Amino acid sequence: MKPTLLALTLACLLGTAPNAAKTGCAVCSLLAGEGYIGDGYTCTHCERGRAPNAAEAECVSCPTGRQSEDGDVCESCADGEVPNSMGTGCNGCSAGSFADTWNCTASSA
Repeated sequence: MKPTLLALTLACLLGTAPNAAKTGCAVCSLLAGEGYIGDGYTCTHCERGRAPNAAEAECVSCPTGRQSEDGDVCESCADGEVPNSMGTGCNGCSAGSFADTWNCTASSA
């Protein structure tokens, strides 16, 4: 009977994945870059409007007033802009209004 080779899979903790040499585990943001989460086996990039949680174990929606155009990090919009309803980008306020974290508000005369 011929010996059989078994493929061993290195399982890592959430937020990490096996390094390239498969000799240990590393945090996905170090392995693949910003915006990646790890399930213990692979690193996956977050979708737009979401970003990794602090443990880099899951993608979470951006909090109110913040957006993520690329799935890397949730950040504020530039002055005069507010996040769109999906949190995937920013919209400018129309003339005569100003941005207050998440809404455009008409300026009082």
